[in-house]
Amino acid sequence: MRFIPLFILLSFLTGCAVTQPTINSPKVAKATTVVIEDIPELNVGASVSILLTRRVEAYFSGSMDYLYTSPQIDALPPAGIELQSTMAVAGAGNEHPKYFREEFERIVGKQELKSEFFGELTNQLRARGVEVRIDTSTRELAPRARWAFNPNDSSRVVAPRQKNSEVADADLLIQVAPIATYVAIGRLSNFRIEAGVAVIVYDARTKEFLGWQAFRAPDSPAKYEYSTMNELKANLPESWPIMRKALLDLVPQVVAAVRQGT
Repeated sequence: MRFIPLFILLSFLTGCAVTQPTINSPKVAKATTVVIEDIPELNVGASVSILLTRRVEAYFSGSMDYLYTSPQIDALPPAGIELQSTMAVAGAGNEHPKYFREEFERIVGKQELKSEFFGELTNQLRARGVEVRIDTSTRELAPRARWAFNPNDSSRVVAPRQKNSEVADADLLIQVAPIATYVAIGRLSNFRIEAGVAVIVYDARTKEFLGWQAFRAPDSPAKYEYSTMNELKANLPESWPIMRKALLDLVPQVVAAVRQGT
């Protein structure tokens, strides 16, 4: 077993212990038309960081931007523990996540996991009688709240991406932020698969906040944990399908939250 610094472990456990919000509004279950805001394609990264995938606000805060790929995001400089690519741990000297993406695509091939996730989500919603449209105008933008809102469990206000974003002609506007990555919570910890998704739901015509919720994939078997970057890369053909399945298996949970028993 690899050593995990006590302060990191305590921070992680504290984040897990907090009761997390759920989507719970009569308007959600009654909706028949939905607009889903698009996001950039997923960057299957590898990092030394603490990803609080149980905390819904973390997905929309900017701390996970490096897990997406677009010209705007790729231009960002590496900053903070979330952007410390494991290439640096291996002594390669590069700390920008795009370098791991290049290695990943060389070994596994180019993947479009976000597109798969959104496609499956759209198909499952339509199978339940919901009319779905994707708002492609946000495809190059990292996930952020579309409109300001006050979470039900807090007096604080979540700031919007920009002021005066337009309303949509639908019952609901849904923001979905899936992530899939390899992560080690300390430099002496194993790299493991981490997959999750967070959802924000609004009344699309009035901008009313209807709830938000995060879903985290169960931990993968220990055989898919790797102690070094070289070991991780050598096993990408084996572990990548496990990561892909872990994320796509969360789609039914998102659909159930949005449809609420209908």
